[in-house]
Amino acid sequence: MVDRVQFVPEAGATVPRQVGAASRRTTSSGPRFDEVLSERLARPAEVRFSAHALRRLDSRGIRITPGEKQLIEEGVGRAAEKGARESLLVTDRFALVVSVKNRTVITVTHSDELDGGVFTNIDSAVVCRDGTAAPRLVGETQMNQVEENRLDLV
Repeated sequence: MVDRVQFVPEAGATVPRQVGAASRRTTSSGPRFDEVLSERLARPAEVRFSAHALRRLDSRGIRITPGEKQLIEEGVGRAAEKGARESLLVTDRFALVVSVKNRTVITVTHSDELDGGVFTNIDSAVVCRDGTAAPRLVGETQMNQVEENRLDLV
């Protein structure tokens, strides 16, 4: 049998009183709880980095700028809108595998290491580029344009 424990205050101690509906404040100087709650629920949570992803960033010497962090946030948001669960986000400097539902970066690799790489357990890919990095040469047409420009400079 369990005995009930009763709190007995020490002499001179103040006993906290229970706040009932009648004693609650009816006027408020700040926002209402339901307003704050709906605003928080409407705003997506910030993207977090797993311990493994943080180790990868550190070992590869990758420092994420605030602008890149914003691109990652937007990329995860776009993936979530499409119903993605695990997504590959490709930026100008690195690629990340992200758990979209948990808004957590699982792993990171530098863009130089992408050639020949295989990404498993993903259901989508999002390209997140801000255009400030030098454009990558993709395809024979762009390569020919570079060759023509090089000839003009000589």
